[in-house]
Amino acid sequence: MRIPFLIPAALGIVLATSALHVQAKDASYGVFVTQDTTVTPAQPFKEDPVVLDQYLKLRAEDSVAQAYTTLKNLPPRYPAGKEALNAYLKAHAIRTKEARKADIKGKVGILFVVKADGEIRDIQVYGKSLGYGLDDVAIDMVRKMPRWLPAIEDGKAINVLTHIPIEFK
Repeated sequence: MRIPFLIPAALGIVLATSALHVQAKDASYGVFVTQDTTVTPAQPFKEDPVVLDQYLKLRAEDSVAQAYTTLKNLPPRYPAGKEALNAYLKAHAIRTKEARKADIKGKVGILFVVKADGEIRDIQVYGKSLGYGLDDVAIDMVRKMPRWLPAIEDGKAINVLTHIPIEFK
């Protein structure tokens, strides 16, 4: 009997009783791996705070046998997923009038804490400043984001320092 295991490739986590080593190219999709290591794409990986404690369901082909597993460790995540975060950043990374006039383009690194309740705090620029008000735009973008899904360590939500680059084109 082949038992499928769901692996969220975005997290790089393998939940199985035997050692399986899988590398996925597209980190936004989960991957199904059976004991004979046949790999087939799954549905797009969707993050949902309601099912955080039951993130994966492991099912044997026999419909009677079911196992439920809780992920013990997760990084903080934007609530709608990585693609939605990228779309948000692209839509809101608008250069200031001064930056456009001086033709300033580049990335601003933003460092912030995602608290255990998902609130974003302690937002600051790290690395080189682009100037021309772009640092303030980047900080304001992060400040206006919805609450994130918190990081999980040993099954409990924790505060975590994280960062994202914001590109101004």
